[in-house]
Amino acid sequence: MNLATCIHAAKHYSVALEIYSFIETSFPSHAYVHVNKAAAHLQLGEIGKARDSMRKYFDAVGGIDGSGIPTDTIAAQRGSPCSNVSSFKFDCVNALNNFAAIELTDGKNSSAVSTYLHRAIEIGDEEMLSKVYANYGGHLSTIGEDDGAAEAFIKAFLINLKDRGDLEAATAALVRRALIIPKVAKSAEEAEQTRINFTARIRDVIKLATHGGTPSEMGSNLFNVISKANDISIPKLANTLHDWTTGIQVPHFHYHYLGFHDNSLQKEVAKMFTLLCPNELHEISPHLTPNYQRQVRPKKRVGIISSLIGGDEPHGLLVQNVVRDLHSIFDFFVISVGSKPPSQEFYKITDGHVFSTGYNEMETKQILHSLELDCLIYLEAMNTAQLYFFATLRNIFSGAAAISF
Repeated sequence: MNLATCIHAAKHYSVALEIYSFIETSFPSHAYVHVNKAAAHLQLGEIGKARDSMRKYFDAVGGIDGSGIPTDTIAAQRGSPCSNVSSFKFDCVNALNNFAAIELTDGKNSSAVSTYLHRAIEIGDEEMLSKVYANYGGHLSTIGEDDGAAEAFIKAFLINLKDRGDLEAATAALVRRALIIPKVAKSAEEAEQTRINFTARIRDVIKLATHGGTPSEMGSNLFNVISKANDISIPKLANTLHDWTTGIQVPHFHYHYLGFHDNSLQKEVAKMFTLLCPNELHEISPHLTPNYQRQVRPKKRVGIISSLIGGDEPHGLLVQNVVRDLHSIFDFFVISVGSKPPSQEFYKITDGHVFSTGYNEMETKQILHSLELDCLIYLEAMNTAQLYFFATLRNIFSGAAAISF
């Protein structure tokens, strides 16, 4: 199991799955391997297999409430980890959180997400709940419970900062809190106030990235949901988001309906991520350095990267027409990240130059590196922090800092 988890942590998910499957076959009464299998399947975008693995785990430990008869060896000896009084309930808390993450990614069963996360919060000790609160914040934000989402993200921030010393996870939670806005504005006045509050929160994160500080020194409502946060000393947050797959999405598509599409506001968000994310973009574009011997090609190579490439997406349909019209002038390459599979139409119009990398940051960077692109296009405003980071440091491709829309 140690070997499998090390390989898993190195993001070699398929290899890890092979070892997990061997463990499952060899030691069928050790249930926790199903939790790790589910995580690997999810990271490969295999939602159905991930869900099946999680169900096997909970069946083996007596259900999410621990009331059933466990078949897992440890649970049979010591009681179910999902019991309120279990001495090793962290296993169940982690499994519940992972099961919720699967349903969050699938986006089809909101009630299941609530059930799993509520149960995790019910049985878990505070220091166990950092990832649970992060997922809970994302869930509440999705269903429009913005105040609850803000509170959950700040709880995740505090646990990661104070109890776990995980500055990266703390920063990710704080950024997700800063980015919360209502999906629908009731009036022009409310939309403008939302805009003011949003900008103030982004600027406060920029202050914390640059100088650190305390919540009481911030001028926005970034920390107003939890009063006890006011005495926390926050270190500088610059260069802390090394892992771009933290679930951050910026900015949401519905920003456009609130007038959030202007360049000045996007530049504030760009500045925030430029400070928070280390400058690692050069890793994917060494071919643009002056001394690199590039292969001469008849057509320029254009990459299109997106987390929502699909034939039913408005921007997906638009880009398909662009690619068709310009196919004789450029070679197009589509890189799809996230959980949504690319439309089959993209395979046809790009002669099969489509890459689907799911949540695998390493594979995404390797593909971008190998393609030696002349231009990289970011399709939509709703994207992962990874894509936004690429976009805000686009000077590697264009010679000047810019954001593509």
